[in-house]
Amino acid sequence: MLFQVKELAQRCDVPPDTIRHYTRIGLLQPTRDPLNGYRLFSVNDTKRLDFIRRAKNLGFSLNEIELILVECQKGNSPCSLVRDLMEHRIKVNRARMEQLMELQIRMEQALTNWTSMPNGISGGDCFCQLIESIGINHESTAPCSKAEEEEQKELAD
Repeated sequence: MLFQVKELAQRCDVPPDTIRHYTRIGLLQPTRDPLNGYRLFSVNDTKRLDFIRRAKNLGFSLNEIELILVECQKGNSPCSLVRDLMEHRIKVNRARMEQLMELQIRMEQALTNWTSMPNGISGGDCFCQLIESIGINHESTAPCSKAEEEEQKELAD
């Protein structure tokens, strides 16, 4: 049994553009109808698409999925590769979660600090005093340019 793009999309509950994209990047490799040039997908393509969706659901990128599928096409078991990719992805996710937790803490601290600060008056020199009250690199309020540094020295004198 063969399916055109729209039929495969309906059968697998994905947008037709997803099928077209996966075909364009080589994850799906349909045959062509010699009479009209339409892409034709087999039952194996539905299984392949299901695998791609499961892998995406686990957080694998399309590039990683391609690596896995290439191993399969070579006749090799990709399970070792899958474990390695997943271990790497878990490490990356943990690092991201730590960064997000640090950001969350900074945001909550800023909001707490801002509750006692009045709204500033809009002027040419100030963007928003709330944001300007927060240090750069989480602690420092050092100026980012020589001109700003010199201006602060002049104000201090």
